[in-house]
Amino acid sequence: MKRFLCFALTALLVMTMSISAFCADPEPGSQGGGMVISASVPSKHKITVHYNSDGGYIMFGGKICPDGTEITVSRFGDIDLDVICGKNHHISKIVVNGEDATDKFANGSLTLTDVTTDVYVEFAFEDCASDPNDSCLKVDMGGCVYLGDEKVKDADMSFDFGSYTAKTDKDGRYFVDDLSEGRHSVTVTKDGQKLGTCEFVVEYSDEADKVDIQQLPDGTQLVVVPMGTDTVYLDFVIVDENGDGIPDIDPDLTDPTIPPEGGFESTDDPDGSGGTDKDETGMYITQGTPDDGKKPVDNKPTQNDNNNNDKKPTDNGGKKPAKVPTIKIPVMGALTAENIWLSAGIMLVSLFFILLLVFKRKKDKEEEQTQS
Repeated sequence: MKRFLCFALTALLVMTMSISAFCADPEPGSQGGGMVISASVPSKHKITVHYNSDGGYIMFGGKICPDGTEITVSRFGDIDLDVICGKNHHISKIVVNGEDATDKFANGSLTLTDVTTDVYVEFAFEDCASDPNDSCLKVDMGGCVYLGDEKVKDADMSFDFGSYTAKTDKDGRYFVDDLSEGRHSVTVTKDGQKLGTCEFVVEYSDEADKVDIQQLPDGTQLVVVPMGTDTVYLDFVIVDENGDGIPDIDPDLTDPTIPPEGGFESTDDPDGSGGTDKDETGMYITQGTPDDGKKPVDNKPTQNDNNNNDKKPTDNGGKKPAKVPTIKIPVMGALTAENIWLSAGIMLVSLFFILLLVFKRKKDKEEEQTQS
């Protein structure tokens, strides 16, 4: 019985340990050939995004990803896929590599972390009217549009790429009906010229007692709305620090409809040395009031806020920014293939246990012979 257990344990250790083979290349002119065994681990992976484009848009790095887009990400890298639903649509299901990941979707975003394999992500948009249990929450929104300190009159506003539209009046005020909960994109245009664009997230809360503007880890502004609220007032402020009437950031540089040249590639670095934040959009939101027309309170996100996502959150009345759930892609057992010293260490430990078993068996046999 002991012999059987010994051989069984030895076989298990041999099957689980890493075995390396080394063979020198043949000398020039000699016969025969050398054998080289190596493990090649990709340094980059592809994230393939699919969705029914009649129901909304998937965004990456502030740009629209057409259906079928492939995003290149570094091994162990992280990416955020932002979701903007079309009017009267919502996300019904998200599948990541064949597994349901809908419960990981929050604040209009899906985060994939520690990517170690190619990933296939499928988003399913659904018409709110087709869902008998529809729980889509909507709110009216109004406020003013500013370019620096000046109100922008007769400007066109496009929410979610035309799903909702509005126009500012002679007082720079706008109003839009039934804006749904979730992530939104808005672009302000006047006389055919783009002035600014930005994203923001609307979230209903049972705990909030007033409308509150917070900041998500990626720098996007989050508008927390108490349940039962009919209308929120938000002012959009296009940055014009020098007051020359020209946006500080060229809107064409942040146009979400123009994909980057050479395809989509994540600039996030997996070693934690910094990575790249989203570019400033040149426009931000702040709380407004129904009709006082006063200059808005400056709630502009600072560059320091955007560069310290893992540090102390910005002060929002003691409330922390909402945490976005993430999906961690498993390593798939490739760690030892990337680290030869780890592989050698496992092999030596396995060999030690084998020798220990053999020695123990020999000692037991000698003791048996002595007793007999």
